[in-house]
Amino acid sequence: MPLKQGMLDYLACVDVCTPLRHDNQDGRKPQKLFFTSSLVSTFSTKNTMAFKLRVCKNKTTDLLRNTFHATPVTPPESTIRPLFVLSRLDGRISRRGELKFLFPKRNHKALDLQFSHNRVADTALQRTQKVDMGMGVKIMGALLQGFHVEAAPVAAALHGAREISFSFTNIERVSVDVNELGAALSGKKLDLKNASAKIFLGTDGPSEMLVVTDILSSNMMAINTESTSGRDFKIKMDALEASIASAKLDVRVQKHEESSIVFQGVEALTFAFSCIRVRVDPATGMLTLGESVEVRAPRERGLASTPPPPKYEQLDDDAMTPGFLSWD
Repeated sequence: MPLKQGMLDYLACVDVCTPLRHDNQDGRKPQKLFFTSSLVSTFSTKNTMAFKLRVCKNKTTDLLRNTFHATPVTPPESTIRPLFVLSRLDGRISRRGELKFLFPKRNHKALDLQFSHNRVADTALQRTQKVDMGMGVKIMGALLQGFHVEAAPVAAALHGAREISFSFTNIERVSVDVNELGAALSGKKLDLKNASAKIFLGTDGPSEMLVVTDILSSNMMAINTESTSGRDFKIKMDALEASIASAKLDVRVQKHEESSIVFQGVEALTFAFSCIRVRVDPATGMLTLGESVEVRAPRERGLASTPPPPKYEQLDDDAMTPGFLSWD
């Protein structure tokens, strides 16, 4: 009987690093079967527009999804900050710009909100789950774009590695208070004359407005070797260092013993973010956080309309093979 898509996703992602046991019927010692992360691209077909690179569910993706309500993004970049606006239409997510510029100039100062800055220390981010080198090169290429570093010389430096992991250090969470944002938007309308606002005002399938509220950023990333093809494995840095010097990149790269290559940039790059949906009245341009629902008012027979607290938007509906958001 053919397997359904969901079961294929499950089999591909039982655990990239955990062997599945297969008992031989002839009495021989059971063999270990491995499902590698390279199978993800074969089995995962959801949200292919915005999420082109997917990995197996693991402790790092669970932390981002369940604790931070965050979506990982490639390439990491510095422009995605709290109060940055995204648009979503038919599965495509695009960057638009700062929220305040969608309003008349008299409202700009009211939307210059203070951000909170907090250091994040979590082992799931400091060292991700290991993946095989084939899939690791794909992830590496996506992440290194933020540093403008090519993946090929890095892969060459790690020649002989079988499995790798990734580390983010010096991580900072930058966020805006959602309640303060709601208060700042209260009673305000988009500038209906602003051409950039019209994408959210169209009567024929307008784009949804998403506003970034939290980001996770770092200026340091390491690629760690978890297993190698031989005991004499050594990281070869010459070609990589020459490549970075030739491109005149403002990136420091160094080898840590024979186990890691560490990249350090000048500015922090956002590698994951959280956002909320902001509903726009197409006729008036009035904004609402969350969706209006009808609830019974106490001791009254009538119905009153009250907005519930806004919820973080889940951009990726595939929990088994979560993806990296790629911009359209």
